[in-house]
Amino acid sequence: MAHRRVPPFAPLHIVNGLTKHVEGWEQRGWVGISNARAFQEAIALLRSRSAPTTLRWVKGHKGTQGNEEADKLAGEGANMDRQYLPIALPPQNEYLRKGMLLSAATQRMLYWGIREQITVTARRTTATNVLAATKAAVAWGQHALEQGEVWRALRRDPVVKKTRDFLWKTLHGVYRVGRYWNNIQGHEARARCALCGDEDSMEHILQECSSMEVGLVWKLVSTALARAGVAVPAKPSFGLYMAAPALSVTGDGGKIKPGPTRLVRTVIPEAAHLVWKLRCRRVIEWAAQPLRRYSVAEVRNEWIAMLNKRVREEQLAAAAPFLKPNKITVGKIRETWTPLLDTSEVADESWAEDPGVLVGMSLAILCEP
Repeated sequence: MAHRRVPPFAPLHIVNGLTKHVEGWEQRGWVGISNARAFQEAIALLRSRSAPTTLRWVKGHKGTQGNEEADKLAGEGANMDRQYLPIALPPQNEYLRKGMLLSAATQRMLYWGIREQITVTARRTTATNVLAATKAAVAWGQHALEQGEVWRALRRDPVVKKTRDFLWKTLHGVYRVGRYWNNIQGHEARARCALCGDEDSMEHILQECSSMEVGLVWKLVSTALARAGVAVPAKPSFGLYMAAPALSVTGDGGKIKPGPTRLVRTVIPEAAHLVWKLRCRRVIEWAAQPLRRYSVAEVRNEWIAMLNKRVREEQLAAAAPFLKPNKITVGKIRETWTPLLDTSEVADESWAEDPGVLVGMSLAILCEP
């Protein structure tokens, strides 16, 4: 049985839940069922009755006075402040089946059952980083992001898996940098930045470090987005990198511009990931060469390679013969990437459909710091 969430209280779902789906829900131990507690209370009360109970669904908005009044009262009750809502009594457990029927269980169902039993405690680092993302969104000109918006933005287009994993781990503060090394005997020196001498952290790595690549990558970001008519702060903030997948670019009347918005959600997270990769190469791979530094050309080439890779991946996805729910369309590619290319090279509208067209394209023109 596949894991399925039941929609909230639509009348037809309530009737079906109380008449058709109860047995299946009890067999799966109510795992993955929305509003399970409310259904359990209703079922326990119905089973506790000594007389038969008949339920009949009546189509709403039929002009019947009683039906219309009931619908009106239901709407008023749903809009009441929380403190005035009725407090439901606990289910009469003697009328409810407990546990899960093992013969009907699947590995996925058992996994979700275990997840539902775990109490998730908010991590202080996570809360701090999400708050930084929220403040950055406000500074960008958007509403304050809710925590759910930050996490949902990581899972949608155009954030790719490697970048999504990087942002997710950064928001949770799980990378082994800074204070982590203070507890590792013999490696305490790693807790401080080798270039600045300051305590290392993801905030320091992405925005404060004096290394040349931090400032240069942001200059490349600024130049690229300026070609799409998007202005960014002179200096990046840690919160801006974290909030980027949820940021929007709006025009007159507050209408979202799809192309520039998608470009912002692509380029800024990729820039953060690039800074992290460059830092790891310098600190880990070049550990035996402490004086080795990046050149401007090396950083620019890494930037161009990243952009080329993203465009090529999207072209291949658009040209795929099969369909998928979040398929990248040729229109999306054109809206996103055309501002970054030489207009003479994109005069042929078919460039977005042909992965081979990237060879020789002048993405380098947007990389002048």
